[in-house]
Amino acid sequence: LSISCLSSGGHKSTWMLGCLRTMPGLLQLISMRVKLESKPAEACGTFLHTNNRNGKKFLGEGTYGKVAKCLEMSTQKHVAIKIVKKDFEDAGEDEIKALIELSKIDADKYNLVKFVEWFHHNNHVCIVFDMLDQSLYDYLEKRGFRPLSLRTIRCLAWQLLVALSGLKKINMVHFDIKPDNIMLVDQNAEPLRLKLIDFGLAEKVEDLEMGIRIQNICFRAPEVMLGLPLDERLDMWTVGYVLGMLYAGFYFYPQDSEYNIIRALVKMYGMPDNELLEEGMYTDRFFTRTEENSTFNWKLDTPEQQFEKTGQKVDDFDFWSFDELKEFMDLLKRMLEVDPNKRISPDEALQHPLFKLGKKRPQTPKEPAQVHQEPEATAPAVSRKRKRSDQQSQEPETEAPAQVHQQPEETTQAVSKKRKRTDQQSQEAETEAPAPQVHQVAEETVASPSQGLNHTLSHSHIHT
Repeated sequence: LSISCLSSGGHKSTWMLGCLRTMPGLLQLISMRVKLESKPAEACGTFLHTNNRNGKKFLGEGTYGKVAKCLEMSTQKHVAIKIVKKDFEDAGEDEIKALIELSKIDADKYNLVKFVEWFHHNNHVCIVFDMLDQSLYDYLEKRGFRPLSLRTIRCLAWQLLVALSGLKKINMVHFDIKPDNIMLVDQNAEPLRLKLIDFGLAEKVEDLEMGIRIQNICFRAPEVMLGLPLDERLDMWTVGYVLGMLYAGFYFYPQDSEYNIIRALVKMYGMPDNELLEEGMYTDRFFTRTEENSTFNWKLDTPEQQFEKTGQKVDDFDFWSFDELKEFMDLLKRMLEVDPNKRISPDEALQHPLFKLGKKRPQTPKEPAQVHQEPEATAPAVSRKRKRSDQQSQEPETEAPAQVHQQPEETTQAVSKKRKRTDQQSQEAETEAPAPQVHQVAEETVASPSQGLNHTLSHSHIHT
């Protein structure tokens, strides 16, 4: 069979394919140039052999396809071939449309995945990319999900913001920014150099529909939850949340429901303006309109009101921690007062609201940690102070590192399917975030943001 292939530059070529057949959970593509034998992703020794490409292994397998690592024989460079399953052809076509749009700007300059070419046969979409090293999620997992240093975060933030500036130039919204879709190019040759991948959910701003809700709930922007008009600014919110997560080492908003996320946002930043809430299609899902002194205002639903609206019980969440952080910062500010006459006294500090917030703060649903209202301090003997100090300085941290659990994989559905899965996604409970962790972060070796932009890519990897 002769099929057409379209490269990122729009040039056509012909590939002679022998056959393409699909088996439950398996794919097999045999061709004069490409031979793909698909086995479970965890199996080793899965190869792709061609005259021009030599298959090495499968990099990953998801609900919607697989990615194979291949060596280009002519250039001796690796590429990744993403093979979309037959039932999700429209998802692959959506991604190709976005990638062709991305080819209008310099992928290297704007830290975006480089699209090589694609081919389409028998309802299977195959997309070829440059190889990348590992996802940011994999990188965090390897280091025990410890929080990153500000120096490291600054480097990553710069590159992500450059990527957003590139997307803004072509009026595109990514819609699915998360650690899984942020790839490190080559940790050995270019430490912390990153690229943004997976444009299966990407949309042009002019094509966005008000009320669409397709983001992963862990990283869902407020305007998506409230049903406000959407544009590229929602990606900025998501990047900000990712950066905060990298600093904290955990998801600091709930992931179980949109209502609890809205509760957390109101707790941290206060009520949104009435004008903003009036504009939202879904405001009344989380707020109730009330009248006070002939003025209409919105008020956040109580858990009981939310239960009456949805019929679903609201899961408990440790909102106490938001008050704790606020009061802790206030106490530090008063303790670090420059003017000694204004500095807080010990007796005043012991009466600070920080120590009166509550007696229990649950670390996990099953293990509440006792937090005493007035902690009892016992001074060590003077003769033992130096010995204890030396011992503490030599003891490593013993607490097991907290883990940021893998969020459920998002689909890269076609535009026609995005609205259908909106309600399903919004109702899916996400993995509970772990408790904050206290490990000291090892210093990273980081190239300056300006240096990172001048590197030329030679390798890449695509995460399904």
